[in-house]
Amino acid sequence: MRRLSTTLCLLAIATMVMVGCGKKDGSDSKGGDEKKKAAPLKMVPTPLPALGLTMQAPEGAEVKGTNLIFVRKGDAFGLQIQKDIFGARGDNLIIPFEKKLLKKKLADEPELQIWTKDMAGKDVVLFALVVKVGEQKYYVQSDGMGMYDRDQVDVMVKASRTLAAK
Repeated sequence: MRRLSTTLCLLAIATMVMVGCGKKDGSDSKGGDEKKKAAPLKMVPTPLPALGLTMQAPEGAEVKGTNLIFVRKGDAFGLQIQKDIFGARGDNLIIPFEKKLLKKKLADEPELQIWTKDMAGKDVVLFALVVKVGEQKYYVQSDGMGMYDRDQVDVMVKASRTLAAK
């Protein structure tokens, strides 16, 4: 009986030590899940030769594609641009696959949709937008596999609205 009592006492002490070994600064002890605020991206004029356009995009952004243009910079900026051949507006800007995953709309305008979905157990923010350059409209959306937050999406929407003829 004494051995069982000693074992239980040691187990209780070990549990208290493990629980008490969190961060000492009063912050959450989950560790590593909190996203640190990244430095703002430096936006520069970026050519999109396949479309004959330019846009403000992060310095050093990678531009790829011919009919569907991808503009990416790390994990914080990723969007796709193509000529708007469907003429979608409002809720129809969100592709059907994404509609099935939609949790909450954050912006619901005729030319802009911003919404959240669950991805890998986290809420991520995505967008779809129509931008007119001259007489041509372009469909712009966030990279569907990106793990973006609202601030990152706001930067991408703002950048998308700078599309201009070369």
